[in-house]
Amino acid sequence: MERLTFDGNFCDIAKCGEINDGSSCKDGYCSQRKVWERLKQYEDAEAEGRLVVLPCKVGDTVYMPYKGRAHKLRVQGISVSISGNDVVLHFGGYPVANVWGSEVGRTVFLTKEEAEQALKGAVDVF
Repeated sequence: MERLTFDGNFCDIAKCGEINDGSSCKDGYCSQRKVWERLKQYEDAEAEGRLVVLPCKVGDTVYMPYKGRAHKLRVQGISVSISGNDVVLHFGGYPVANVWGSEVGRTVFLTKEEAEQALKGAVDVF
């Protein structure tokens, strides 16, 4: 993903001093600067390989096409793989226990409709 931030003094970049005689940035820390700095933290973490975006959260329901129907699974845990930037979704019970996060949208779906659509065009995923 393309970076939106870069190093530099935010108030110089945004020219805060030219807005209402600088009143919007009196202390040099306006809300726009806070947004800039937060975004920069995320972009720095992504560049360093420390940012993982989860496809869902613990407690969410996902659907897996299996034996002709979309099976409902509850995400019981999420872990990050040590060997890469992927996550592992953990489920309880049948038919599977774990799925790589990169499989979301291919073998596991966030909505029942997506899983049913996958059933129309494919054989069972597992």
